Amino acid sequence: MLLGGVPAQRVLEPFLECVQLSLQHCHSLQLVRKCYQEMALVYLHLHHSSSAPQDPSHSGGGVLSPVLRRSSMTRGMSVSGAYMLLYWVCVRAAAQVWRAMLCSSQLCGPPDSTSSLLPLTCLHTLPRFALNDLLNPCGGLDQQGARTSRGSPESRMSIRKCSLLTWLQLSRYYTHLSRLCSTMHPVCPQSVEGLLCVSGGGDLQRRLFQLHVFFCSHMPSYKKTCSPPSPPLDLLQLPQTLQISPVLCGALREKFPECFADKPQLCMQWYRPPLVSPDNQDTVLLLFAVSSSGVSCCSDPPLHCGQQLLSMDRVRVVHTQLCAACVAVSLAPPPPAPPSPAPSPAPRQLRHPGPSDTHVLILQEKVRSCCSAITHLLQPGLQSTTLPQVEVSGQTLIELERCFNPGGGAILEEKSLIGWLDSLLS
Repeated sequence: MLLGGVPAQRVLEPFLECVQLSLQHCHSLQLVRKCYQEMALVYLHLHHSSSAPQDPSHSGGGVLSPVLRRSSMTRGMSVSGAYMLLYWVCVRAAAQVWRAMLCSSQLCGPPDSTSSLLPLTCLHTLPRFALNDLLNPCGGLDQQGARTSRGSPESRMSIRKCSLLTWLQLSRYYTHLSRLCSTMHPVCPQSVEGLLCVSGGGDLQRRLFQLHVFFCSHMPSYKKTCSPPSPPLDLLQLPQTLQISPVLCGALREKFPECFADKPQLCMQWYRPPLVSPDNQDTVLLLFAVSSSGVSCCSDPPLHCGQQLLSMDRVRVVHTQLCAACVAVSLAPPPPAPPSPAPSPAPRQLRHPGPSDTHVLILQEKVRSCCSAITHLLQPGLQSTTLPQVEVSGQTLIELERCFNPGGGAILEEKSLIGWLDSLLS
């Protein structure tokens, strides 16, 4: 990445403003995720630049001031450590936004209440366009309401129809709007992906944002799972705080706990830059950040961060193999319950493989083949046919499938998987 002599903070400001405006007005999570990924690439570039020997004729252009650089080793984080932490924050924020997008696409109402009716208190605050689309798909509610009086039979019929709305209907309507927003394309064929989507479908984005506000107000489970954390603007706009004082860093950690971690984590995000050269049209960029222990902001964090350019076709092959393995394991007969102990010792007999052994063998073979494909993807020259030191379970395959989904990524917290993938990404 070449900043072309432009100060890095000036490059980052439009992305920060775009994140803030998108979350406040249009709820375009896909655009927010791309902004976080672009900021992560900028911080990774600054991290590599600060670690490399400096050219005396080059003035820098980073977001950390030279005055703080001279005292950073004794007062707070080093310049390189601060950039690495900011990269971790952006990659982790992009992963959290992706997780909120997945939860929104699978929204089906409050838990155990998919068929329950909307309370009257919720109906009073439900946007009118939602009532119009749900009760009168062909339109006419607004005009009918203007022509009829409150006590007329038509008005009573409309009120009766409103009282029959369920959370499931409203949730499906919300997911339908989300899919429409995700399938919008720029107006101009030569435009950069994502830049004209909001302006091209502004009315649809505003409707989605109003429904998002409604769900956050009346459905606590939605606010917890489908709403991404607030952007850490204080941390990203004033990164010098990481170098000034551990006390101020601790205050930032308390204010933005979602940016840090108390246990080992691996954040993986897949990104296709909008502006790519013709030679890299069939590639995808893997952004990863590994924390071997908890991430704090009082000293240089123990992070392993980087990027890797991979073939999109090869990533899709691995993801397809992982999906097929998850399906095969889910369809395999589960192991039977262990038999109750016999009252008296029976004579020792030759043991034949049972359903339990067959299930374990299938699971081991699927995990081994998938791990071998991942090893060949990340380290093409490394040939390994042995099963790595990971937990052999269906959950392991599910976690790997989420990590190697080229459309998204995941946050891992299982130590054995983190250690194995970290060795491949080193």
